[in-house]
Amino acid sequence: MPNWLNDPQRAVYDRESGLGVCIFCTIPSSRLIRRSQKNDTEWFLMTSPDLVTWTAQHVAIPKYTTENGDPWTGFVFIDEGNTAGFGKGAWTVLMTMPAAPHHVQTTALWYSPDRRGRCYSFHSVIMQNPYAGQRDLKDKAFRI
Repeated sequence: MPNWLNDPQRAVYDRESGLGVCIFCTIPSSRLIRRSQKNDTEWFLMTSPDLVTWTAQHVAIPKYTTENGDPWTGFVFIDEGNTAGFGKGAWTVLMTMPAAPHHVQTTALWYSPDRRGRCYSFHSVIMQNPYAGQRDLKDKAFRI
């Protein structure tokens, strides 16, 4: 279990296992010691049989998975209509994260190849924050 959890995502029900699945942003224990490291969050998986009692599982989206850096906040949805093209019932994620090479805030698309939300693969950056390129803003990685 990580020492720090933040930004719980909306819980999703996994019909196959009969468990609620929830993802949290977390800072790995090693990062709490090394504060100088810039990219610091990853997505941690928790499951629940009743949506009240949660059990820590493992990291579902590790930091440094792509050249873009660490995953920030977002949400998981089950694509029952195969709208995104990963298959009917695919678990899909939209999240904010920095994008290379300038590390401005973007929205990225991820999907779960196991179709159960246990691990995710990066698909693409689908949109850049429209305000990230403004020169008069001091913080290029902000939430709007």
